[in-house]
Amino acid sequence: MTDGHPIVWLWLLLVGSTIALNTSNALLLFILVLALVVTGFLAGGPRRASLVTSLGAGLAATAFWIVLTLVMPQGSATDALLVLPSWSPGPGVTFGGPLGITSVVNGLTGALRAVAVLLLFGLAGQLVSARGWLALSRSTLGAGAPALHPLACLGEASVETLNVRHRVTRQGWGRNASAGWLTSLLLAARDTARADRPASAPRPGVELVRLGLLLVLTAGPVLALAFGWLPAILTDNLFGTDLVALVVLLAVAVGLALPGTPPLLWQWRVSDVPQAVVALALTAAWALRDVLNQSGSLTPAPDTLPDLPWALAAAAILLPLAVGLGGRRIKRKAVPVHA
Repeated sequence: MTDGHPIVWLWLLLVGSTIALNTSNALLLFILVLALVVTGFLAGGPRRASLVTSLGAGLAATAFWIVLTLVMPQGSATDALLVLPSWSPGPGVTFGGPLGITSVVNGLTGALRAVAVLLLFGLAGQLVSARGWLALSRSTLGAGAPALHPLACLGEASVETLNVRHRVTRQGWGRNASAGWLTSLLLAARDTARADRPASAPRPGVELVRLGLLLVLTAGPVLALAFGWLPAILTDNLFGTDLVALVVLLAVAVGLALPGTPPLLWQWRVSDVPQAVVALALTAAWALRDVLNQSGSLTPAPDTLPDLPWALAAAAILLPLAVGLGGRRIKRKAVPVHA
């Protein structure tokens, strides 16, 4: 099992989520979900419980979209696949009724979109250790890093939560013997983060600089959009998620440039290269979607068979190959989170 590099997997998380949230192509979403599942099974390792947790959350999200589609379907009596019992509690509010192809496709794409994003978070917890994510969050947010501790410790917290559940089941303590799954996950993440506290407090001057730069990076794009300072080439081709991803990556770059960057973040291995190449390929395929004439296939009409954006699909398929090529790798050397 490997400890993947946190910067690479943050990049994959951002670009993968951006693609999933801004397409309604069910075929592309299915390929992305399949590639993520295969990647998780190929990676294996002691933190595979993170993948299991994300799969469980994905099943819950799918059930939600199924219920939503059946409770509030879209369609007319002429093109309905199924006419469900209807109930109207008031003017303009109707539950049930004709279930059309548009409603089915929208429910399918919504479920696949949610599953893809959840799997990306699950893989991030499986392939990157809590030490890696904690180092990156502290480098980027400084004193504000505890806000991200539950996400940073997702992999280890999932393992601990699953072990507690197994012990409860074996010893027959009953369903109410432990806290709920989410509560257990948060508590385990808190304990993991506390066990990895930095040995020395960060320098106040560096923290003030980091805080000021983060405020500029956060407020700058918002003000630029509000006052129309951004050029049309950006506003016409960037989604809101694109801007969020760019701001996050800039914040990470600023954190790395400041003093006190955890040494773990500078530990790169040959096995990190294939995964970084996949992140670059996904980013290029997304950024060049207009040049490759694939923008139209990202939002197909619900009642038509969608074309496959081949560049994005090919880049997604490369991910399990990149993880599988690394084989069995040595864990990153344990180093203090702060220098």
